[in-house]
Parts: sequence; structure tokens; C-alpha cells
Amino acid sequence: MDGTRHRFPGKEKGLGKDGKRGKKNITEEEAVNKASRKWIRHFVMALMLCLISPIIVLTFLPSPVKPKEYPSLTRPAPFEGPLSLNNDLAFSDKLYENQLFGPESLVIDGENIYTGTMDGWVNHLYKGEVRKVVRFGQEPCGGYENENTCGRPLGLRMDKNGFLVVIDAYHGLFRVNTTTGEYETLYKATTPVNGKPSKMLNDLDIDDEGRIYFTDSSTEWHRNQFFNIMMEGDSTGRLLMFDPKVKLTKHVVGNLMFPNGVQLTPDGSSLLLTEFSRARIHRYDLKSKKLSVWADGLPGFPDNIRFDAASQTYWVAMAVPRFPDKFSPIDYMIERPWLRGMIAKVVTVSNVQMFRNFLKLLSSAEPKALAVEFDTDGHIISSIQDRKGTVIEAVSEVHFHDGLFYMGSYHENFLAQLDWKKVENK
Repeated sequence: MDGTRHRFPGKEKGLGKDGKRGKKNITEEEAVNKASRKWIRHFVMALMLCLISPIIVLTFLPSPVKPKEYPSLTRPAPFEGPLSLNNDLAFSDKLYENQLFGPESLVIDGENIYTGTMDGWVNHLYKGEVRKVVRFGQEPCGGYENENTCGRPLGLRMDKNGFLVVIDAYHGLFRVNTTTGEYETLYKATTPVNGKPSKMLNDLDIDDEGRIYFTDSSTEWHRNQFFNIMMEGDSTGRLLMFDPKVKLTKHVVGNLMFPNGVQLTPDGSSLLLTEFSRARIHRYDLKSKKLSVWADGLPGFPDNIRFDAASQTYWVAMAVPRFPDKFSPIDYMIERPWLRGMIAKVVTVSNVQMFRNFLKLLSSAEPKALAVEFDTDGHIISSIQDRKGTVIEAVSEVHFHDGLFYMGSYHENFLAQLDWKKVENK
């Protein structure tokens, strides 16, 4: 032996049986399995990237709001007694279907009905016909994206001289001749009051002296950004008053969280003011200038409030119902500032309607639409509901006139009318 290590054919690494260097032969099944494992690995990596990337982006993306701690909301009243589940609103008829979009507030004057809609118009409804009266903005119109220029008429009242007083969320307060469409500007939204212009004018009422009390829901966010008012916990809302004697607008009450509906009491001594984000109603004494809680722990987040002279009661539309024993999405978000900050990053003017629909899917609780009747002391005495939202999904204002209920809505494509006889005879 000469000490030299000999390599034998076929034993060298990488050599086949024939002694030639080459790749190891694999079966077709092994090749398929190898390709499958590779595909699965790539799929899992891509899936993880898709799941993690939005979280990373959301974490570092600045939020448009600065979420604040909400004061604790009073637990809502249970759906029993005067709030017992019913389906009365499902008997409603759809008037002017596909001719009106978002008839939020109403004025009923005999056979004449006036309402403002999403296209910026104030409309006159009479015997099945819709007449466009006036628009305070200009094209383009339609959708939340165009509201800033087009305008959005919200609260309406008829004054003692027969003029329609209209508040436009973006443009201001106006007195309208409903025959000619001519109007007088009483207050421009861009005019500062206490150093701040108005961003979301909402509802109004008029006293016997012609003073107009109206709400500015936020001095930070416009109406098409209303979701940010809730997500931030904004408390810049206020009650203002236009004085016709001096033709000036004055600050009345501030530090409110999304105030909207306004209603003077019959004797004119006080006014009732709904506070959406706190799910309650205030009473403001016009003489003492004191604000007190009139009704709390409401079964929904309130919109407009209207007095029914015939029954001497108040009807309050609940824009979004609340539930004491079931999941309420808005209540859940309100209690979690971090979640509100995250949501505000993805909910924009262009997709806010889609997010509203998503919230509806999260809640299976009933009813879907709700309006509540209060006595003069702020006690709930009755309610009308659409349990599954089969006819009406949301109510913004309620009027009872000659045995008929009329329901405004901020997004329905019709005016709802309920003949109470249908409910009595069901």
C-alpha cells in the first residue's frame, strides 16, 4: 500500500451509478410535492404580509383626530314598557320614492310639506309633485364628497310671517320665500361667533319675538366628516341665537358633544336640546340661562326633537338605537379612544356610508329604526319602531299631523308616512 486514498467509481459525492457527476434523480411525485411545498410557503408569506402590512401602516399612520376620553354614558333604558318591541313603522308608506334623497327635516303646512335633501335643494311637496324651491350652493352636487360646495339643508321651520327658515349645514341660516325661491341670508357659516366660524349647522327653532335658536354641532368638523366628531369625542358644539332686532348671531351655550335637535317649550320659557354623542336631552332655561339634563340614558343617539301640540308631547328621532343587554357598536367605540383613533384613519368622506353599513351588520339587535315619545317632564311614554328595518332603517325627525305620522330620514330615498289606523287595526 502506498498510502494513497483511492476513490472508487460511484462513491464520490455527486456521482451517479454510472460514475458520472449529475443531479439526483427524483420521481414525478416527489417533484410535485416539492413544488407544492414551495407554493404553500410563498402563499403563507404573502398572506402574513397582507395581514401585517395594514396593521403596520395603521399603527404609524397619523390619525386625523385626537381621541378624547368620553364621559361615561348613562346605561340605556331597557326595551320594555313604553319601549316594548313593536313593528309599527313597518306599516309606513313610502311617499315620493326615488324623488327625494335624505329628507331629514320637515315642515308641514296644511297640504304643503317642505324638506331639504342631499342634492342641496329645499323642496316643496304638494299632491304628489316635487318642486325645487331653492339651493344655497352650486354644482357639483350629490354624495358626501360634494356637500361642501353644494350645501345640505337640514333644520326647517315656518316663521309667523309665512317664510320658511332654513339652516344649511355649510352655508348658513336663511329666510326663504317659498313661492319665488328668493331668500335672505341671516347668518353666514363663515362668520365667526366667539372667534370661531361654524362648521356643521344643524337644527333650529324660532320664538315669538323672531329670535332663532340653532345648533352648530362642531366648530372643527364639517357635516360630511360627522364621524370624526364622534371618533374624536369633540365637544366644540354650541347653541347660537340670531337676534333679528340687531341682526347679529350670539353664542348661547358651548362645550356640547354633537348637539343637534332644538325645540322650544310651548310657553317659550325654555328650549330642549338633544346631545347626540351623550345620548341625552338638555333643558335650557332662557331666563336663568341654566342648562340641565332633561332626559338621560336614552335608548338611542338622538337627532331632531319636535313638539306635538295635539298631545302636548315631544317626539324624538333616535338616529342610532342603543341596547342595554346587546352589542351596540357606537357605545363600544366610545369607550375605547385607541379604537376610535384607528377607525378615523380608514373612514373617510368617500367610504363613510360603507362603514355605517358595516356597523349595522355588526349589530343583530332590534329595533333597527326607532322614535320615542316623551311627556313634558322628560319621561318616555311610547315608541314606534321598525324591528328589522324592512321599511325604514333610520329616523331623523317625526311629526304627527291629522292622524298621520311623517318621518324624515337622513339617507332614505323617500318620505315615510304612517297612517295610525293601520297600526290600530293590525
